[in-house]
Amino acid sequence: MTISLSDERLGQQVLRCLAESEDHDSEITVHSMSQAADRPSMVQVDTITETQWEAAKLAVEMGYYDVPRRVSLGDLASELGISKSAVSQRLSNLERAIITNLVAQKR
Repeated sequence: MTISLSDERLGQQVLRCLAESEDHDSEITVHSMSQAADRPSMVQVDTITETQWEAAKLAVEMGYYDVPRRVSLGDLASELGISKSAVSQRLSNLERAIITNLVAQKR
């Protein structure tokens, strides 16, 4: 799936909606994110795993990405029934995919 957007705020909203989505029948990967003055931002997702999306969805819902954070990794781990290390790894892998592709598009 490729998503084209006109500005960064819309991209953030789309990512939030994807994280909050209940329907993830396949793995999702972010291949690229970019924004240029003369073209819309693009996000392609195909290989982010179900467990990464589950952690991201919960993190958004519980306020992990709020400033200041409303919950800790420990809170997320308790909700998911896994270790803090596992939650951290899932979110880190998802974030790495998004950021790596964003930086690659800006080169």
